[in-house]
Amino acid sequence: MTPPATKLQFFLYGLVGVFVAISLALIGAAGGYYLGQQSSVEPERTIVPVTPSPRVNSSPTPTSTSSAKLYQGRHSTFSFFYPASFSYEITDVEAGNEQIEQVLFTSQDPSTTLDRIILYVSSNPTGQLPEYPYDQPPTGEYILGSVPGIYLELPEGYSDGLQADPPPLTAVFVVHEGKTYKVTFEGATSIQDPLIQEVLKSFSFDSSQSIVPDGIACPMDAKICPDGSSVGRTGPNCEFAPCPGE
Repeated sequence: MTPPATKLQFFLYGLVGVFVAISLALIGAAGGYYLGQQSSVEPERTIVPVTPSPRVNSSPTPTSTSSAKLYQGRHSTFSFFYPASFSYEITDVEAGNEQIEQVLFTSQDPSTTLDRIILYVSSNPTGQLPEYPYDQPPTGEYILGSVPGIYLELPEGYSDGLQADPPPLTAVFVVHEGKTYKVTFEGATSIQDPLIQEVLKSFSFDSSQSIVPDGIACPMDAKICPDGSSVGRTGPNCEFAPCPGE
């Protein structure tokens, strides 16, 4: 028969229970603190290298002349670019004592919108533009190489008194330093035709350039000057123009 528990035993049992309860509480508190510390630690990041995107240049791209050739005046100081698919023939005309510069550029590419470009440079002592070119009033005004002038657009089949069925035509007229410059484009009905615009926008009247004895096509390379500017080839020998200050 088991003897009944004494008061001292009950006291010791209670004391052990309290100790166990306090120990469990401390262990739980320590575990919660540890887990809290772990959750507050920032996880390790994986660094992925980023390739920078190329910078977009917002400045306009200049018109390329890699598919064009340079023509320089033989009796007057001017130049312009014409399509590389065109060949040209010098067909100068003598009128009294005057040598009229006339050049016929003909397309060798059947897919082009232009058939021919006709350059005609003659003296003009009055300095007046024609009032009725091709017996027609001008279509509007046009500035060629900083020189103001006029232009004319004629549809296919217009009557010029020379051809039975002439092609569509666009012509530009300017007067500069006592000469009339007429540039005629056959095969295009609008001055806004891209090929026409490429030719007209390349026109330059430069009094400092030398007159070329024969129409030539110089290389399109450029020379970088000490001040950072660039110069192209010019003159009968296609030599580089002098740098600023030379």
